[in-house]
Amino acid sequence: MFSGESEHAVDEKGRIVIPPKFRDILGRSFILTQGFDGCLIAYPPDRFQQVTEELQKLSYSQARHRNIQRLMLYSAEPCEIDKQGRVLIPPGLRAAAAIQREVVIVGLIDKLEIWAKQKWQEYLNQARPNFEDLAEGLDGIRL
Repeated sequence: MFSGESEHAVDEKGRIVIPPKFRDILGRSFILTQGFDGCLIAYPPDRFQQVTEELQKLSYSQARHRNIQRLMLYSAEPCEIDKQGRVLIPPGLRAAAAIQREVVIVGLIDKLEIWAKQKWQEYLNQARPNFEDLAEGLDGIRL
């Protein structure tokens, strides 16, 4: 299970280091795609297969369904972690997530989110004050 966060610099080639605690779960390769709220999502291959199976169930006749299928799948790129623990974030995905010099990698149960550091800080500044309000809708979930 992925949890926690880790900050990293982006090198001149567009690579970041994947921390060992995440590499141990992720493996040597994964699928990177556009995520929600301006981040990227890194899925282990077996989890990405499940995601595509769920996307396939959506009705192509509905515009919302087509759009989510397109946006998640057109940008999906297989990535491989090198011997130094680095991975190249493809230029199109870096641009989509406004990643330039620094990133924050966030563990999120069965996936990783990769955020531009500034966007992550903006998200936290907006979400933290609403933490209790968010919990209000979680009836039946034991935290």
